[in-house]
Amino acid sequence: MDKKQEAKNQSVNKKVKLREIVEGINALKELSNQKLPVFESFKISLFLKNIAPTLEAYEAERNKLVQELGTPVKEKGKETGNFNFEPEKAKDFNEKMASILDVDVDVDVPVISVKALGDVKIEPINLSALMWLLVE
Repeated sequence: MDKKQEAKNQSVNKKVKLREIVEGINALKELSNQKLPVFESFKISLFLKNIAPTLEAYEAERNKLVQELGTPVKEKGKETGNFNFEPEKAKDFNEKMASILDVDVDVDVPVISVKALGDVKIEPINLSALMWLLVE
C-alpha cells in the first residue's frame, strides 16, 4: 500500500462547517511548519492540498461580495486594495458571509492524535481552532 493510500486509511470522511476550516487554516499551516513525525506531517500536508480548492472557492465568493457591497478606498486617486462598507451594506455582507461559512463541507479529515504530535508547541488559541481535527 502506498503512502497516499495509507494516509487515506488514516482519515475519516465527515461534514464540517466551512467556518471551522477557514478559522483553523492558519493554525493548521502553523502546525505544518513544526517538526512532526513524518507520517503526521504527511497527513497534514495531504489534507492542506485537498482543501485548497475549497478555500479558493471561499475566497472567490468572499472577494465577489467585497467588490459588490464595498466601496474601494482611494489614496491620491489610486485604489489601496481596501474597502469601506456603509452600515447597511456591511450588515448585508456579514449576513451573506455567515451563510457561506455555515455551509457543510464533506472532507476527508486526517486522524491526528494529540499524542502523535509529541512535544509540539502550539498556542491555546490555535489549538482551539483545530479541535474539530484532533483526537485524544
